[in-house]
Amino acid sequence: MHTTTESLASRMHERLARSKFLTVSLALHAAIVVLLGGIVVVRNMEPPVDMTSGPSYSLPDADLPKPKDAPIERPPEFTADAKSAATSAVPQIPPLTIPVIQTTLTTMQICPGVHFYLPRTSLQPPIATAPVAPTGKAGDMFGRFQQGKDGCIRMTGKGNTPEPTDATERAVLRALAWLQKIQNEDGSWGERNRGAMTGLALLCFLGHGEYGQSPQFGFTVNRAIEWMLQNGTASGSRLSMTRDGWGSGNSGVYEHGIGTYALGEYYTMTMLIGKPDARVVELFRGAVTHILEGQGIDGGWMYDFDKTQSDTSVSGWQVQALKTAHLSGLKIPGVDTALDRAMLNFQRVQTDKGGYGYRKAEDRWSLTGVGLLCELFWRGTRDTGSRRSVEFIMRGLEEFPIRYQHEKADLYAWYYHTQALLMFGGSSWKKWNEHFSVEIVKAQSAEGSWPPMANSAHGNLQKESSTTGAIYRTTLCVLMLESYYRYLPANRE
Repeated sequence: MHTTTESLASRMHERLARSKFLTVSLALHAAIVVLLGGIVVVRNMEPPVDMTSGPSYSLPDADLPKPKDAPIERPPEFTADAKSAATSAVPQIPPLTIPVIQTTLTTMQICPGVHFYLPRTSLQPPIATAPVAPTGKAGDMFGRFQQGKDGCIRMTGKGNTPEPTDATERAVLRALAWLQKIQNEDGSWGERNRGAMTGLALLCFLGHGEYGQSPQFGFTVNRAIEWMLQNGTASGSRLSMTRDGWGSGNSGVYEHGIGTYALGEYYTMTMLIGKPDARVVELFRGAVTHILEGQGIDGGWMYDFDKTQSDTSVSGWQVQALKTAHLSGLKIPGVDTALDRAMLNFQRVQTDKGGYGYRKAEDRWSLTGVGLLCELFWRGTRDTGSRRSVEFIMRGLEEFPIRYQHEKADLYAWYYHTQALLMFGGSSWKKWNEHFSVEIVKAQSAEGSWPPMANSAHGNLQKESSTTGAIYRTTLCVLMLESYYRYLPANRE
């Protein structure tokens, strides 16, 4: 009995010892779990990544206009007649019957070496949520947000010193402040051709990453969108803002393409920040459908959407507009096929030397950037033809130097050349970049606009002293200076 009692006591001591070990083990594991949980909580409480525009480059408050009232959040009030007119005027997409080339661009590349870190939680106002991951189609515009912007500015290259970067961004901010100051009370810009001028100005703000909730420029963007919504709807989705047809002269289709381009960028920007503006969808769809319906049999576009001929310059704006429709995620029928058909037309007017023509194959330096940019914009591949075009543009610098007041200075050509050469990359972009950004910044007026090009033989708007002329020159210059981050390069060497 004594032995049995001792054995029982021994077993109890062993169990107690094991229980103490188990208790210590449980306590240790609990401590580890609490510690790891604390780390996760702390990490999730880290400040979100700043996706707002512009904190790296700023102007003194005295140089910026005082922001207007709070951004407009409500949709405009349309009359029943305006709604009815807009609905009845939206055209039908025509059948597409000619052969198409297959699009080779399936994904959008991010600037090499630049890593985008998305916040773990929703951003606080004025941005409602973080931009979407840049792997989707809309990721092509991700460089406009601050983290992407800084990286793309470094990677697309302005040399090894920060001074040119500061200079170009400050020039952009001065120009945006000037555009904000001279915006018409109704939200438009310009004395005439307000569809185009408003579209170009809006593209400049959007290109800098500004949107409806931006602290400095949100009110400006909202007023422009309100104007486009009200007038575009009343005009049957014609963003030339003409109630019947495309107006007199040759500007209507240009204006429509530019306005559609801006509206598409705006919608995609709102989608990126997590607040897609459904107000603009119907108008944008109608505007895109006009472009689809107006495409010629050869794949290009012409004044008045006349399908009997094609104009490379007119076609360039329609392609840029359709690219935003592709990026928007709205899946508008016929967009990708129309872009493939457009590439056939650009191939039609390209020569063996790499130049592009106006309506037939010829070597026009002023139009070569149009064809090259549109092909890189959509197909995203560099081939023998695009390399010849780049070489043709660079050879032309002897006759067409990048000098603002030169008699052959052409901002319109520079607008396309700058974007095309950046998309292509390599030594040609480096050489172009070394000249154009310095020349453009140097030519800017103290007030923020760009002065008349008194000696230029290209286009009245480049020379005239009107407000509309100043808006045209300023917006083209801003869009060039924003090219480092507006759209991520299609290819890099």
